[in-house]
Amino acid sequence: AGNPPKPYTEPLKLQIPQGHWFPQCRRTLVAGDDQQAIYSFAGAEPDWMIGLSHRPEVTMSVLPQSYRIPARVHALAEVIIRQNSRRIDRTYLPREEPGAVAVAKTIERAFDEIEGESVYVLARNRTTLQDAAKALDAAGIAYTAEGAKGNRQSRTILSTCHGSKGREADTVIVLSDMGGLSYAGWCGRERESENRVAYVGVPRAKEKLIIVEPTTRRA
Repeated sequence: AGNPPKPYTEPLKLQIPQGHWFPQCRRTLVAGDDQQAIYSFAGAEPDWMIGLSHRPEVTMSVLPQSYRIPARVHALAEVIIRQNSRRIDRTYLPREEPGAVAVAKTIERAFDEIEGESVYVLARNRTTLQDAAKALDAAGIAYTAEGAKGNRQSRTILSTCHGSKGREADTVIVLSDMGGLSYAGWCGRERESENRVAYVGVPRAKEKLIIVEPTTRRA
């Protein structure tokens, strides 16, 4: 028995450019962010890019400025990711606007504090998202679940942190509860992986980040 081995999808994909393309090209451009390597269940880890940055023949260029993240949201994101030892250190500046970071007792109260036209409700796990959907239904708050079919869209989107990667909203509401396996990983050997997931979710906020207090001890 025991846990099944993790699939090594990403390392196998990397063998193609590294083994076949790199030797045949005079110059190769690799774009990515080791701090946002969040699909560890598919074998995606930051180590390959970190190792690549240490090779003497590699020139690394870091985007120095964010045009989305306000200063206070950026500061919290930096606190999260700088707990990780496996990362490429860099300077990444926020927008000049301060933005806002707030804490709400419940998801319903979080909606009393939203700013802007678009809202993302983010959770680490789908089970937490299901509980949030029930609370919003009971409060009469309209929303659209990420990946839902149909043309009708609400200004509020419910998504996991994984599903939010590459997207943004004026206000982001983060549910701090974690599923049992995720919390066990954060308490154990997967802490840096879980920090990267949180780091991806927090900077989706363009104006305001609201963290909802946990309802369990897994947060």
